[in-house]
Amino acid sequence: MDTNYTTTPSIVFIGGGQMASAIIAGLVRTSSNGSHILVVEPVETQRELLASRYGVHTSAVANERIEQAEIVVWAVKPQIFREAASAALAHLGGALHVSIAAGIPIEALCALLQTRRVVRVMPNTSALVGAGVTGMTASKELSHADRAGRSVAVRDWTQLLGRGRRTLGCGDRGKRERPCLCVPFPGSLSIGH
Repeated sequence: MDTNYTTTPSIVFIGGGQMASAIIAGLVRTSSNGSHILVVEPVETQRELLASRYGVHTSAVANERIEQAEIVVWAVKPQIFREAASAALAHLGGALHVSIAAGIPIEALCALLQTRRVVRVMPNTSALVGAGVTGMTASKELSHADRAGRSVAVRDWTQLLGRGRRTLGCGDRGKRERPCLCVPFPGSLSIGH
């Protein structure tokens, strides 16, 4: 079941599993509804659950609805990232891309998504229970406007992640990438069963 929508989503999730659900729950809590979120999820029962629980729009496949999104969150398993990116590539507009897929270096993400507007976020397991930190790193070319969170969707995203940010050096497969942010998740973030 794909939900009908009349508004352009500002945030699109590619993948609607546990981590996406946790982040969506926090976004919905901070913005009061999920009408600005579209989730591309192949499993029908998961799409139905997300739509009913959070009021988000859903689709079984990536389509033209994602072209106007401000943020595309890649919440798929690393082993299917290439396939998911390939399926969505024709519909990716100028969005900021946020990947929570583990183990994919920022340069590989940029190549697969054919853009330099990429942020890699590494949420830890405790984010699912509402406590923990996440590390973030971005491509060198990410604009100052993206980093400052000047769009509404980016502000919602960074507000969700909290204000207790500090810059650290983050590693990538044992190699130091670039400074990143460590951001505590708010205590209210949960996937809510």
